[in-house]
Amino acid sequence: MKSGILLTAAMCLCIIGGVFAQSNLDFETWGVAGAGNNDPIGWGTFNTDAFAGPVSTYQETSQPGEGLSSARLVTTSGYAALLGIDTVGGMVSLGGDLLGDLVGGIAYTQTPTSVDLVYKSSIMPGDTGFFLIQLSHWDGTLSVLDAFAISTFAGAAVTTWTPLNLPFTYITTDTPDTMIMVGISSQELFFAAPAAIPGSTLELDAIVLNTGGTPCNTPIASFTSSSTSLVATFTDGSTTTGTTNYFWDFGDSFGTSLLQNPTYTYSAAGTYNVCLAVVDSCGTDQLCQTITVTSGGGCPTPTASFGADTSGGLSVVFTDASTTTGTTTYLWNFGDSFGTSLLQNPSYTYSVAGTYNVCLTVVDSCGTNQYCQNVTVTSGGGCNLAVTATSTDESSAGMNDGTATAFASNGTAPYNYLWSDGQTTAIATGLAPGTYAVTVIDADSCVATATVTIAAGSVICQIQISITTTDETSPGGNDGSAVAVVTNGTQPYIYLWSTGATTSAISGLAPGVYTCSVVDADICTTGGTGVVQAFQCTLTGTMASTDETSLGAMDGTATVTVSGGTAPYAYAWSNFATTSSISGLAPGLYDVAVSDANGCTYNASAAVNPGGLGCNLSASVTGTGESQAGANDGSASVTVSGGTAPISVTWDTGDTTSTISSLAPGDYTVVLLDAMGCIATATYTVSAGLIIGVPTQVVQVVSVNVYPNPAAGFINFEIDGADRAMLYVFDFAGRQVKEIAINQMLTQINTADLNNGMYFYQLIGMNSDHLGSGKFVISK
Repeated sequence: MKSGILLTAAMCLCIIGGVFAQSNLDFETWGVAGAGNNDPIGWGTFNTDAFAGPVSTYQETSQPGEGLSSARLVTTSGYAALLGIDTVGGMVSLGGDLLGDLVGGIAYTQTPTSVDLVYKSSIMPGDTGFFLIQLSHWDGTLSVLDAFAISTFAGAAVTTWTPLNLPFTYITTDTPDTMIMVGISSQELFFAAPAAIPGSTLELDAIVLNTGGTPCNTPIASFTSSSTSLVATFTDGSTTTGTTNYFWDFGDSFGTSLLQNPTYTYSAAGTYNVCLAVVDSCGTDQLCQTITVTSGGGCPTPTASFGADTSGGLSVVFTDASTTTGTTTYLWNFGDSFGTSLLQNPSYTYSVAGTYNVCLTVVDSCGTNQYCQNVTVTSGGGCNLAVTATSTDESSAGMNDGTATAFASNGTAPYNYLWSDGQTTAIATGLAPGTYAVTVIDADSCVATATVTIAAGSVICQIQISITTTDETSPGGNDGSAVAVVTNGTQPYIYLWSTGATTSAISGLAPGVYTCSVVDADICTTGGTGVVQAFQCTLTGTMASTDETSLGAMDGTATVTVSGGTAPYAYAWSNFATTSSISGLAPGLYDVAVSDANGCTYNASAAVNPGGLGCNLSASVTGTGESQAGANDGSASVTVSGGTAPISVTWDTGDTTSTISSLAPGDYTVVLLDAMGCIATATYTVSAGLIIGVPTQVVQVVSVNVYPNPAAGFINFEIDGADRAMLYVFDFAGRQVKEIAINQMLTQINTADLNNGMYFYQLIGMNSDHLGSGKFVISK
């Protein structure tokens, strides 16, 4: 099996004298260097696999150091050479051939003292990358090495552009006429060290050759910064010589810049380690320092304040005078143990004259504040009519059987009543959940009002869901679908899938597990799970082969017989044949890859032995498929027949035991080799496991009865259908005031710590499911 190696390279070379820079010899120019490879002119790549196959080089397009160009070298796997895996290292060279051969470099007649560059590296454990410059001259017979500069790279990853200066070591006093530069990201892989693994990267940029001449000072990196909100401004203060290149890393894993004085906007406030690397004709330097970025200029805490107009006797008009920012919530407490309001400028009628401590709490986006003052209320000489109202809530959801009763006082009988739904008696009946106002007029035409709220009755949740799915129809088709069907709920339904979709049906699905949560109009919830299975390839086959009839006859044959899958089938043998059978074969192993119309593949091998050996070695395989998708727990075992001991066993995984395990889905080929040199092979296919779903949620049917309501010292919660639950109680302002564990059918709660007023409750099951909600009134 072939796997290509990516080697992207575009390296800038700047040759620097004391006060000038020579041409970069078009090293930044990209062009076709041959065979379709998009190489930089003057550079070559020398990676080859075990069969001397080509390795492509691609143009770098988005490296942070672009502008001077950069080289990015990456190592990956190469060809599979028979029973082993051949790997190669990312490598690029300016002039010349392989390492050690100095023929073919570029013309060069100076004697530099050192080289400056910046780099990033991420070298795999046990591996080493390096950068090398060689200077040589031709003595009439061969190339002689005059000088070199080299650096190796290993250990912890370097993720920011880091300056590096390398001195030249001179071997001769001759003037060189040829220069070769080499970068390689994996020395271990390039020289075929078996312990190394692919994955190393090395990035090189801003390469400067220092050739001496007039002395100059190494640059000193320096900068200052300032920030407003999330925007940071950086000012370069470096000491440099001549043309200077700047490499900024803003420390948030994203931001970089090549500007001298950049401005950068951070996504969040915090402390960041910012680094500046400078490169000029005299060398390189780097400075890193931390900066702190804040989110803005702050937010003023609100100030609560209000005035009270008591000229209306027992009826007082309150006027908000608070200082707030943006949307504001108002919470009034009128100090008589009954009255509250959420209005900005409410009116309130007290039942008796007196002095009351009235408090206003304001809440906005910047915080909260409370202001309290004493308000004195007198009965006055005019109307003193007052009215209060009580209510009973709906007995259960949808019954619309709430009641409201108005009580008039301090007025002159008879009283006339008018409710907001049109009823004209002191007691209004048949009320649906909602808020109702009553207006009372006495014989002296004095007017007073009151309001009540009828809470919805407890809901018995019986909502259920079922999810049906269709599986993927081709490998990688991602065309599965799922439909949620809801019953026993109250429409409309709100759907939320694990994909974020909000419709009852979803499509275009990749294989996987998909969950859907549904909420109905009564706030009852349910959830279910559906599984979209991956397309299951059924393509398989059997292999047959015949050995040479005599030594050197080259008349062996190999045949693959395909079953399952979908015709037509395509065949690709390792000798480039494309038929199901091949003949005229020399001794050896022959690999075949079969693909069907669905894109499914079957890979196997056949063995042809030399004639005259009398080989009777054979292999048979058994195994187990994956238990479920993603488990990678398949296995394969080989049984050996015939042959001459000792017999070696080698799997294409590199294992040498008769049984291999922890296998992902796929084809696994084993090769046997006996003492006579006879070979045999067999292939086992580990089938893919199915995706395992999650059982659908079981829906609880729960009823809640709360009494007495209104309550004084105690209130009872009678719950049928839930063994354990949590009861949460909230006051009229939405603040949680109680949290009680319910573990029996009847629970009595002491309300001595609750003030008079309206409270809301929620009953949550042990699986965080909503079992019921409602309200109750405390009246002591």
